[in-house]
Amino acid sequence: LTDTCRANSLPTPVFEIVSDRRGGRTAWSSWVKLSGRTCNARFWYDGKHLHNAKEDAAEVAVKHLNKQGYQSPRGSRW
Repeated sequence: LTDTCRANSLPTPVFEIVSDRRGGRTAWSSWVKLSGRTCNARFWYDGKHLHNAKEDAAEVAVKHLNKQGYQSPRGSRW
């Protein structure tokens, strides 16, 4: 996502981690704010997989940017 933003002269994305207490456990997710739009991760994760929440939100954001006509650099990932 950062590479896509840089390649298209967009501001650096801002990630936020959020939690939700569910019974005796806590579920974690993420969202990323990008040019005034918020893209939420699709899923909630266990704390030991918190990095997946950020990657999930980044993937949603990149797909949104691609639909808007922005191009991802070759070989880049979320």
